Amino acid sequence: MGGRTRTPTEILLRRGSWHGKRRVKDGEPKPVGDVGPPPTYLGDAAREEWERCADAIPGLLTAADRGFFVCYCYTVGQLHDHSTGAIELSERQAGRLYERLRKFATGLGFTPAARSRGWFRRIGGA
Repeated sequence: MGGRTRTPTEILLRRGSWHGKRRVKDGEPKPVGDVGPPPTYLGDAAREEWERCADAIPGLLTAADRGFFVCYCYTVGQLHDHSTGAIELSERQAGRLYERLRKFATGLGFTPAARSRGWFRRIGGA
């Protein structure tokens, strides 16, 4: 199916763009809980990123986002290890990691463009 991806109702409500005339979508999932502690298999740099971002914007990440957030932190850890020389990557591999990191950050709402939309301030962010 083509076209724009539908914005979840929760995000519409949080950024103040939900119109009262619209019906709440039946059966739309409502994730609960936080992402919890970092997995034990993450490296030090990935754990630091987890601690830095997990509660940066209260209410943004839920238990449903955990897998995606683990991938984001793992990628940050790999890029850190590459930059310090702990692992060796070709330019192509490093480029793919940066592209993957950009996609994860965009999906989680961590990019400057996502923050400039203003709805983060309404859910307790800076």
